[in-house]
Amino acid sequence: MKMKTDRKETRFERIAKRFLMFIFAIFIIGVVGLSSYESSLNIDSQNIEKEIATLESDIDGLNMKKQELESFSRIASIAEKKGYTFIHPFDDLAVATGQGTIAMEIFKDLPLVDIILVPIGGGGLATGVSTLAKLLNPKIKVIGVEPAGANCMQESLKAGEIITLPGVNTIADGTAVKTPGKNIFPYIKENVDEIITVPDEELVVSFLDIVENHKMVVENSGLLTVAALRHLDVRNKRIVSILSG
Repeated sequence: MKMKTDRKETRFERIAKRFLMFIFAIFIIGVVGLSSYESSLNIDSQNIEKEIATLESDIDGLNMKKQELESFSRIASIAEKKGYTFIHPFDDLAVATGQGTIAMEIFKDLPLVDIILVPIGGGGLATGVSTLAKLLNPKIKVIGVEPAGANCMQESLKAGEIITLPGVNTIADGTAVKTPGKNIFPYIKENVDEIITVPDEELVVSFLDIVENHKMVVENSGLLTVAALRHLDVRNKRIVSILSG
């Protein structure tokens, strides 16, 4: 006797099979969709973290600007109450004029100087030196040197107006300035031929060089002009580096 092995599916079995296939399809779609959703969440999370970091940086910059304005306001208030005279550290034309006498000393010792390198923080020293140097010899080249982490004057010259950096980061404390002087800015535009920026790492190298080879201890801001020599073609040139912050 032959046994009958093939049989037709019942209507119930066909429905059950289709239902299981439908459930399986839903499951696959759900897994893929969840994976995409998690991926988008990660991207959104990264974007949010970037936005938060940007906002925090802006807030820090505003706080620093507020502290700076409060400091100058307090100084002005004390000067008015006590009858004192407030002398700005760099944004003062009379002070800059006095600092310009350095250029006179340079010309007395080296009349045929080709290039003068001068550190720049707020710009007072560079204003005095460059203005008098150009009066004595219009062909002389005056180069300002700023820390790479505090290049407020370079950015302002690029923009054609005073720019305030959001923050500064340099070991050259004497030139760690966020906003250059507005009164001296036109003189910098007129008389400084170029600005070089120097990273802190090069200041460390220059410090060791000056100590070991010249037996001098110079502040980091003054070392800017020494470090800048590595960025110039100094062959057959008479160059003076002003070692002052």
